[in-house]
Amino acid sequence: KFEMLNSNFYKEGGNLYFGNVKNGKADGFGVYNYNSGNRYIGSFKNGLFNGHGIFIYKDEDRFEGEYLNGKQNGHGIFIYKDGDRFEGEYLNGKRNGFGIYIHKNGDRFEGEYLNGERNGFGISVFQSIYRFEGNYLNSAWNGPCMIEFANGDRFVGTANDGHITHGIYYYKSGSFFKGSFVGKQRMEGFSWVNG
Repeated sequence: KFEMLNSNFYKEGGNLYFGNVKNGKADGFGVYNYNSGNRYIGSFKNGLFNGHGIFIYKDEDRFEGEYLNGKQNGHGIFIYKDGDRFEGEYLNGKRNGFGIYIHKNGDRFEGEYLNGERNGFGISVFQSIYRFEGNYLNSAWNGPCMIEFANGDRFVGTANDGHITHGIYYYKSGSFFKGSFVGKQRMEGFSWVNG
């Protein structure tokens, strides 16, 4: 419960709040400073974050976007202090729906999220290594996919638990291998060598 310090300035435990209050709870626009060093600036309803808001973590990560009943809900942008950035949809405080995660070095993922994990179709681009297009399950490659490697090689097939499993591996030389894999290691199948 809020303890009024002066007009629109309140104390709750070790936390401080400046803003509108209704029925003893934050309601409308306000700023809530946690004694942990975190801070929320935005809309409240019935004591909970509701509407547009900015949450700044003590470690300098920050989220700006929509809230519903105290949780991230709707469109939002999460900026990490190390320079990484996520922009996309949230549901009940977790990434849910389409989102784009960009690493500070330019590597990126664009695709579907479910309960905070990459789930469904997505495209990952790791600039100096590969470009992956395909399905994810719990943030790991899973199902039909295509991978284009920086050295010019290409894989078309399926993946499971983050590793290629069956398909055709095309070498930039024109040769290929069709069969099963463990990691990038060829197992059973046949090869055709160009030349």
